[in-house]
Amino acid sequence: VMLRLTFSIFVTTFLLQSALMSIQPLLTLYVGELSGQISYLSLLAGIVTAVSGFSNIFSAPFLGKLSDKIGPQRVLVMSLLFVGTMFAAHAFVDDVGQLLVVRFFLGFGLGGLLPAINTFLKKVVPPQFTGAAFGYNQTAQHIGSVTGPLWGGQIASAYSISSVFLVACGLLFLNASWVLFYRKRNEAAKQENG
Repeated sequence: VMLRLTFSIFVTTFLLQSALMSIQPLLTLYVGELSGQISYLSLLAGIVTAVSGFSNIFSAPFLGKLSDKIGPQRVLVMSLLFVGTMFAAHAFVDDVGQLLVVRFFLGFGLGGLLPAINTFLKKVVPPQFTGAAFGYNQTAQHIGSVTGPLWGGQIASAYSISSVFLVACGLLFLNASWVLFYRKRNEAAKQENG
């Protein structure tokens, strides 16, 4: 059970990182699409990218405390659903101002993702395997960092940048379902084992 649960956390980390990184190489292009080719495009794209970090600063401590209170899996599911919704909203903005607002709200959800995963991983792995488990989880994260931009670029080339946001949204919703499935499965296994 512990091995399956640990593997499910690695899958969660991979899916999360793949979805988040799918838009990274495209964000400047998207800002350019929305604003036209302006002379300060790089600066504007930097601001659009950074604004989610600003709201993340405020949400991470709150979501960390909430995770201690209600459990990391619940915070993770709520954050995945919220971030997925914000990714979908990216696809429907009409200008950079709207994109800035969506990115700002996105940061509030991002603050609950990796801390919840790491807390949950620490809870399920025996102390003698913690270092190895975090190493494998980091590997899953980096595999997601490699695959996300690759499939994101492919989808953007074949369809549109907006499509990438929608696919990433679907992946985040799928990830929330995955976490819920394993949460219920874990609870059922605990009840069987008494």
